Amino acid sequence: MKRHTNINVDVSVVAFEGQAGGWVAQCLEYDISAFAETLPQLPDAFCNALIANFCINAHLGRKAFDGIPVAPSKFRDMFESSRTRLSQLGDTIVSQDTPHIKEMRVAALG
Repeated sequence: MKRHTNINVDVSVVAFEGQAGGWVAQCLEYDISAFAETLPQLPDAFCNALIANFCINAHLGRKAFDGIPVAPSKFRDMFESSRTRLSQLGDTIVSQDTPHIKEMRVAALG
C-alpha cells in the first residue's frame, strides 16, 4: 500500500547565481540546497530537494529532517542583506503537498 505524507515545513531560502552559471537555492533552517539553470526554475528545484531529503529520512526511519544541520551562517548573512524577494515565484509552486517557502530572496554570492 502506498503511504502519502504531507510535508509541513516553513523555510527561508537565499538564492544566488552559481559561480559556473545557473542559480543556487540554499535553505537557512536546514543545510539543503538545489540548483537550476534559470531563476524561475529554482523554487521547483528547491522543493524537490526538500522532498527528497524528507523521503530519504523517512526511508531510514527518521523524522522529517532529523540529522540535517542548519546552513552555515554566511547564507543567513546573505539572506539578511538581500531585499529582493521572490514571493511571487514561491506562490506559484505551493500546493497542499509541497513545502512552503516562507520567503526566498536573491543575493550576491559573497
